[in-house]
Amino acid sequence: MRVVFMTPQVMGSPQSDQKASPRSIPYFNSRAIEERVLEYDDLTIYTSDLRSLQRNSWLTDNAIAFATTYLKNQLLKDFVAFDVIVFPPSIIEIIKFSHEDELPIKIDKMKFYFFPINDNTNPSISFGGSHWSLLIYDPCLSRFVYLDSMYMYPPTYVNKFVKKASSIMMLDNTAEVLSPLCPKMTINGNCGMFVIEYINIIFVRMLAGKQELYKFPQLSDEFISERRKYWLNTAYNLRKG
Repeated sequence: MRVVFMTPQVMGSPQSDQKASPRSIPYFNSRAIEERVLEYDDLTIYTSDLRSLQRNSWLTDNAIAFATTYLKNQLLKDFVAFDVIVFPPSIIEIIKFSHEDELPIKIDKMKFYFFPINDNTNPSISFGGSHWSLLIYDPCLSRFVYLDSMYMYPPTYVNKFVKKASSIMMLDNTAEVLSPLCPKMTINGNCGMFVIEYINIIFVRMLAGKQELYKFPQLSDEFISERRKYWLNTAYNLRKG
């Protein structure tokens, strides 16, 4: 498959005075009757995934997985300084709702792990939740890093996930969670886009050999809107290719 790639750029500053709501509205659709739009990596992208990338919509699990996988494949394909793993939301949900003694996987604590996580706390609901945030395990710090476009500190469901992740990494104790300053959204529904852009910025800083990975520029509403268009165009270009 031919990949059409436009290099992401980080720019802009927030200019809207619209306040973010504590909860955004999830995007639901029946996959049983949906058109498959794109096969990328191990992902199947549906029409609802692309629609969720439209203006101010809450991103689906697949939209998050597509964008983060694409960023890793394009930006870090020749990167050898660290091993970087980006978990898809579907695997994160399995970890979240499994008992620690039932988890079949063990992961290497010497790698970078990126966990795009949402606030779904009901295992009976597929594609649930209403807010995305990003949890990272940084092996250089031996700590987790939490980035959230709405809240400053990790909520209960994130702390529970950290405990499980520490267990499958066979850490001696539950690792500390750092919460560096990061850009906040001002428009409801953009939380998933902020997760994608946090990852984009960190990957770019990794490639540049920066010591401070978690130093972010401001992300304006206009910039996030343009990035939604970018991801839609990327998906359509991949389909054409």
